[in-house]
Amino acid sequence: MEVDIREINTYVISLHDAVERRKKIVEMLRMMGIKQWHFFNAVDVRNKFPYWIGCGLSHYMTLDQANYPCIVLEDDVAPSEWGQLTIDIPDDGITYLGVSSWGLKNGQSEHMGVVFEENNDNTCVVKYMTSAHAIYYPNKTLAKQFYDGILRHMFETGRPFDEHYALMQLKNKTYVLKKPLYYQNCDKNRFYTNFKIG
Repeated sequence: MEVDIREINTYVISLHDAVERRKKIVEMLRMMGIKQWHFFNAVDVRNKFPYWIGCGLSHYMTLDQANYPCIVLEDDVAPSEWGQLTIDIPDDGITYLGVSSWGLKNGQSEHMGVVFEENNDNTCVVKYMTSAHAIYYPNKTLAKQFYDGILRHMFETGRPFDEHYALMQLKNKTYVLKKPLYYQNCDKNRFYTNFKIG
């Protein structure tokens, strides 16, 4: 299925006072020609709960209210050197537009803990990947397979929601672009998310 990302509803999760991040993401979206994008004000749990509680709640609420198909970005993404505006992806699962080398392959989140299985020239099937900085959701039914369990996972395990996503990849066909469109442009994650597969 060919998808022009400029035509897809795009939601950017961002804290309401993240002025510099918002400025950068607006510049990026305009430069890329994204036509329909919206900020979702992230749930602010600072000084109350771990940051990942707010992150998980924000993804849950964004996806519950979104118009599909849609792309959900976190506000620290930047376009990769391999990015294309039109991508050929399967329509029977969600597709990660960003990639990470962190995963749960051995039962805990660790570098090189991801399994990538060949699918076609453009995509791999991914398993165990802990990431959510850039994802394409073709419809609400497929999105709900992932976001429906976010709250239960966080509050029953005390672990971040992207670990729930990593486990859902074992039950639901999930894809990742071999040449990702985005990476996390922050000191902590840039190295782990700015690469192509193969």
